[in-house]
Amino acid sequence: FDELYAHVIGYHTPIYGNAQLEAAYQDDLSGNKALNRIMDLPKQLTGEKLFGNQLQLTLDHDLQKKAWDLLQGQKGAVVALDPKTGAVLAMVSNPSYDPNQDKLSGAWEDLQNSKDSVLLPRATQGLYPPGSTFKCLTTAAAAASGNLDFVWKDEGSILVDGMIIRN
Repeated sequence: FDELYAHVIGYHTPIYGNAQLEAAYQDDLSGNKALNRIMDLPKQLTGEKLFGNQLQLTLDHDLQKKAWDLLQGQKGAVVALDPKTGAVLAMVSNPSYDPNQDKLSGAWEDLQNSKDSVLLPRATQGLYPPGSTFKCLTTAAAAASGNLDFVWKDEGSILVDGMIIRN
């Protein structure tokens, strides 16, 4: 799926290493965990081909594609979670890249030096101030404390520790 899952699944190459789930679960996927090596010892002795383990993701392809389509032309991320289970249903970062080994080989230098930080998984590693969704938490806290008559004049920005945070 080219760019669609790049910032979730990542890449695995002998030259550039691993990223994302490919990096986090490399030992499982390759079968290099100590338990795998012990359990597969009889297979190793007979020369039987060894396989790594599999991961089962909770991503919904249609939702992933919809998030991807909605984000095109914009730099940012979209994450959709199942509120009952916490399962990740979609996780998209834009701009993205094609994680297939042949595409990485031809574009690695450009990807690393991209002014748009194409390799950055914005959904998990982007640093953003809380957005409007945080207003739900603030309102819930105000309601829980009985402090609903508090008024805040929004000046469009606030100075916190020498940094301006804009609304």
